[in-house]
Amino acid sequence: MPRIKETLGITLLVSILGEDERPEEIKQQCELNNIKHRWINLKDANNTTLKDPEKCAKIKEDLKQLYHQMATRREKVMLHCGAGIHRSGIIGYALIRKTGLNINQAFDVLR
Repeated sequence: MPRIKETLGITLLVSILGEDERPEEIKQQCELNNIKHRWINLKDANNTTLKDPEKCAKIKEDLKQLYHQMATRREKVMLHCGAGIHRSGIIGYALIRKTGLNINQAFDVLR
């Protein structure tokens, strides 16, 4: 954990994890290393989850707050999930689109 701050200058770590993936342990490590932490409670990025209006509303609110924090505090952010395949990519893409980039521009940023 200290290396991501020293080497990459990360000031905010965003955990995109379900409750059973122990996000509280990551938060504790962040606190020990003077890195801010946010948790987005998202266990799976599948159709069942993404079609649930309650879960989607909560995720949208979390994204809105995260975007505001990133924009106003000039955070250097690292997103992570359990496998690094779906959840972090979806959240990263959503944050990039929130800046006003179109679909193709947002994908170019992610490449």
